[in-house]
Parts: sequence; C-alpha cells; structure tokens
Amino acid sequence: MSESQVAELLRRGIAAAKAGNSKEAESLLMQVVDLDEHNEQAWLWLSGLVESMDDRRTCLENVLAINPANTHAQAGLRWLAQQQEKRDILIIDMLECLLQRVGDYFHGKPKLSS
Repeated sequence: MSESQVAELLRRGIAAAKAGNSKEAESLLMQVVDLDEHNEQAWLWLSGLVESMDDRRTCLENVLAINPANTHAQAGLRWLAQQQEKRDILIIDMLECLLQRVGDYFHGKPKLSS
C-alpha cells in the first residue's frame, strides 16, 4: 500500500474518532499501524479508542518508542498510572473489609448490615 493510501486511512480513522465512531476509527487506525508500525499519530489516536488499560499503555509506549518527547503520550501514561493506583487502593480496601467480615463471622461477632 502506498504512503498516500496509509495517510488516507489515518485521515479517515481520525475523522471517525472525532465523529464518535469508535469501532470504525479503531479498525481504520489498526490498519494504519499494521501497515506502518512507526506511525506516531495512529498509535496516539488508538490509545484513546482501545478498551483495556493494558492496550492503552501499549499504544502510548509505542508512541514514546517512536518519539520519546511526545508530551501527550507522557501525560497519558501518567494518567494510567494514577488510575492503576486508585484501583489498587480500592481493591486493598475491599479486601480488608472482606477479611474483617470473615474474621467477625468466625469469631461469632454480629454481622454488619450491608
């Protein structure tokens, strides 16, 4: 595929993303990175379209592998790290609560209402 055809796929993918057509945009941008794995813009746009945090991280890391100075990708990775930290704290809190309830149950303490 020619460079101009890849550029057209990129243009269409970005336009679909801006229009809110996430699935179409993701499909078009995946085609771009399949054809040109060094396409910084395609990876950056994909990072906002993929569903999993791991996939977002991969996209942003790919951007930074291409251009370590990309401030959008740097900010995106910082945001992902903050979200992971919040999830980790929530999980720890939930586990502590669960362990407390299990301990109370086995020690015959009254159950707390949910």
